[in-house]
Amino acid sequence: MTGMGGVLPESGWNSNAVPGAMGRMARPMLRTGRIRLAGATPNGPLFKAAPLQVWRVVGSSATYRGVDLGEPAPLDEQTRLGDFWLPQRGVFFVGRARFSPPTPQIEHRPSGAGARMGQ
Repeated sequence: MTGMGGVLPESGWNSNAVPGAMGRMARPMLRTGRIRLAGATPNGPLFKAAPLQVWRVVGSSATYRGVDLGEPAPLDEQTRLGDFWLPQRGVFFVGRARFSPPTPQIEHRPSGAGARMGQ
């Protein structure tokens, strides 16, 4: 995914097909669960993310007030913020993201379909 993200022209990221396909590829390649790179935020603005470099997190640790919180693990049920699904596995990416205001013609609920972003 890093190889593809680094060479994809801007027109590819502006389409809905490329981010949609990359999100579907991330699931088996990175074992992240459902991923969406385009859609609506919970409060309506549209987003489109363009990961240019992607890494899997292979290890981490966390404590809270001196108590070990345990090994990273996926949630029993994957969660999301609007159309943005939080990965079920640690992933770090460097890239670009765009947000655009919702348009009056579009119902402002997160949907199952990606929305084309205005320029």
